[in-house]
Amino acid sequence: MIEELNEINEYLNQPISDEPALLVERLNRLQGYLARMPKILADCKYNTLKAREKALENLNLEKISPSVLKQILEGQIAGEIALELYADRTESAIQKMIEATRSVLSYLKQTWEGE
Repeated sequence: MIEELNEINEYLNQPISDEPALLVERLNRLQGYLARMPKILADCKYNTLKAREKALENLNLEKISPSVLKQILEGQIAGEIALELYADRTESAIQKMIEATRSVLSYLKQTWEGE
């Protein structure tokens, strides 16, 4: 999952072209990434839940206050929580990049029609 998220983020960091064909290609690729994100997010959430469950099994829950327990759990599953947040932020970035790409394409279309 992390590799796929890194690949998507590398693509998001590439500059937007002003060539219409490249913009359409970019839009199609971004929409493909966006279609993949629900599965990635679900997998991340599942992994977080499983890690939390495993961490709870290893703890002696007696005499631990809920707030301390929460801190201990979050510390033990920090990687899974971070990956889930990374996936969520990546999905948001894809949506914003789709909007930006559509805006550029729309602007170019208007300038062509004005000529």
